Amino acid sequence: MKYWRWEYTGGAHGDGENYYINYNRNTGEIITWDTLFKDNKVFLNYVKRRIYDELVEIAYVGKGSAKEAGSIVTKTGYFSIRSDGLYIEFGPYEIAPYSSGLPSLSISKKVLKKYMSKTLYRTYFINDGSVYLDTTCSKK
Repeated sequence: MKYWRWEYTGGAHGDGENYYINYNRNTGEIITWDTLFKDNKVFLNYVKRRIYDELVEIAYVGKGSAKEAGSIVTKTGYFSIRSDGLYIEFGPYEIAPYSSGLPSLSISKKVLKKYMSKTLYRTYFINDGSVYLDTTCSKK
């Protein structure tokens, strides 16, 4: 589920961000980073490397912000389970200036399959309708 927050308190522009909640429709369980990846440091390092390689490389974020971003992604609200994989998005000012928009990256199901247990991958990424998949912003 995607929530969008917007506020304007004066100044040059307002401030808005997306917040994602992933849940199991059958159990009502909130699906967290831990639910999906447990303590998979190899996958987290892969994500950190992607953030650094892709977002810093295009001068989207600074090197220090990219390191900080790796610890942010595991918090609820920053990622969304999609029909095409996992989508990660940061709010304005979190890792980049406002002018950079909402820095994001997508991780394909093919990549996720390499890093997840077969059971967890099947449960959360082979959709049987029990997991709510946010398809509003999937990138094709």
